[in-house]
Amino acid sequence: MEYNHYQLNDFLHDDTFVAWTLQQAGHPQWQQFYEHYPEKRLLMQQAQTMIRAINQLEATQPEMLLNKQKIWQAIQSETGTTPGLNQTGHRHARRFGSYQLLQVGLLLFMLVGVAVSLWLWHGPKHTITYDDLLSKARQKARFVEVANSSDEPRLVILEDGSRITLKKESQLSYPVHFAVGKREVVLSGEAFFEVSKDPKRPFYVYANELVTKVLGTSFRVSAFAGEKQVIVQVRSGKVSVFKQNRIDFDDPETQGLVLLPNQQAVLNRESEGLNRQLVETPLPVKAEPKTFRIKFEDASAVTVLRELGRLYEVEIRFNEDVLSECYITTTINGESLYNQLDVICQTLGASYKIIDAQIIIESTGCR
Repeated sequence: MEYNHYQLNDFLHDDTFVAWTLQQAGHPQWQQFYEHYPEKRLLMQQAQTMIRAINQLEATQPEMLLNKQKIWQAIQSETGTTPGLNQTGHRHARRFGSYQLLQVGLLLFMLVGVAVSLWLWHGPKHTITYDDLLSKARQKARFVEVANSSDEPRLVILEDGSRITLKKESQLSYPVHFAVGKREVVLSGEAFFEVSKDPKRPFYVYANELVTKVLGTSFRVSAFAGEKQVIVQVRSGKVSVFKQNRIDFDDPETQGLVLLPNQQAVLNRESEGLNRQLVETPLPVKAEPKTFRIKFEDASAVTVLRELGRLYEVEIRFNEDVLSECYITTTINGESLYNQLDVICQTLGASYKIIDAQIIIESTGCR
């Protein structure tokens, strides 16, 4: 265990400790730690008191979370004390000593701070900075920081063989040695990632409020501190993208998006909206754009569209019954997907639109 360095704030923000406190089951390491480290028991008891009090407030009267009177009452309930408030609002003690009063008062002060902190984390338009993320990450391991102030991209090769091309005015931090179960890096700015495959150790990129999780793929992340958007674009493979409302290095992968090649996720940092789109210029995934050409002579439109979707790994939906008797002559090459769709649709007398990173072909049949 590595909890012997924990202070009060560490216990309060450890999800496993919170779960153990509230559920009174699971996470046996905490019971073992409690028994083997008696010098930490007081801190653990104080943290548990605060966690239970906050949980009680959130469950019964969440709108009163910042009300000091409610917090004070919750502390009374948890500590078994009965301090009162006189008509002028001053406290007086009943049935407990001055030391207990001082201790409970200190808990009240700290609990108000935690409550305010929780409100800020969950409040609207909360932003997480590179420094915030790095400060949290350094509590777990020693991190190396690389900055690129030049006009040329800078290549960073990690110990697992992953290659990161760091763009101008960007910063990357990574641990000296990756953890056993995961690989984590922190980014500010823009970088292109080519992640080595390792199914047993997912790769995480923390960039502002957005987290990108992959097993092995290539993608680009743009997360500059002053920008209103954070963007993740997938070149190959598949990634999971999700936002976090507080700094959490324990995989808060719940309401996120799964991105495929030529798709991107855009996080609006003001509205906190996370949307999936196609990238501005979709390109073939497995072929070299400059040398890639496939010619179709009087071929079925269904065959052409399926091949186009396969090469760009983009979902192209259409009515096969309507297009099954349509035949076209065309060439698919390394150009933008949209340029080729324009040509095909013009030939067919059709049109297309993009919905949730999918291309929908609309046609009433051949002309």
